[in-house]
Amino acid sequence: MRTCIVIMAGGRGERLWPRSTRKRPKQFQAVIGERTLLQQTFDRALNIREAGDVYVATPLEYFRVVREQLPDLPSENIVVEPVSMGTTATIGYSAFYLKERMPEVVMVVLPSDHIVSDERKFKEAVDKAVYGARTGDRLITFGVLPTRPETAYGYVECHEEPDGNRLIRVKRFTEKPSLDVAKGFMQTGKHLWNAGIFAWKTSVIIDAIAGHAPEFGRALCAIKGLGLQSGATIESALAAAADFGDWMGAATEIYAACGVSGPKSIDYAVMEKADKVFVVPVDFMWDDVGNWTAMERIR
Repeated sequence: MRTCIVIMAGGRGERLWPRSTRKRPKQFQAVIGERTLLQQTFDRALNIREAGDVYVATPLEYFRVVREQLPDLPSENIVVEPVSMGTTATIGYSAFYLKERMPEVVMVVLPSDHIVSDERKFKEAVDKAVYGARTGDRLITFGVLPTRPETAYGYVECHEEPDGNRLIRVKRFTEKPSLDVAKGFMQTGKHLWNAGIFAWKTSVIIDAIAGHAPEFGRALCAIKGLGLQSGATIESALAAAADFGDWMGAATEIYAACGVSGPKSIDYAVMEKADKVFVVPVDFMWDDVGNWTAMERIR
């Protein structure tokens, strides 16, 4: 079974304003080193798969900058969303996009704004997650061994204490805790930072969204009928001075008609509710460049 990597590059990085703006969010900036966060994530993906198996999901407004920053990415591997509705919508839309081209693949999902210190350990963890997704109908997330009581991250509680990077069943998720709660998590040995990196079969995540977030499931099925747009089709249309207002407007109306009131994260919509959820523990240095404190920490 083929493995594809989907990089999510649609966030606006509002907590890093004024450095990160809607016109040029943090993932398109060189926060550390000479390459942007998106480019670094793409480089990391190329250590695992060839460029033909790497996809970038982004709303139409960032299509051009993705094209500029990743010239080696095939244009048909840019998954263009009509409207941003959070990671549930991005992941579901991307899963449909892949499924339309291949009957079944293992889909690895990477945010575009993370810092990872050890590429070898990262690849080992991805390989473990891919194997777990391929051999069972599992939803797999990555959990980082915490080095401090952190209140800016969510946590994953394991059913048992992590041992190496083998898959462990998830007991529960906790959103950003208070400092006292985070200190308590440090003592249990069973809590990991929720890295927001995932692996699953396309069919498994599509079914999970339909079952646990049916409003998104209905909306994505309807939007699929409008046409799943790739960078190649967008590029051709832009060259012909096409207007995408009708496509974007129709998608917005579909979300509203299906009961989607606003963006929703995949953790909240699916992972916290699903049953067969597992975590791959990792112990490399990792950071989510989500605020100014993180910016100071990585420099």
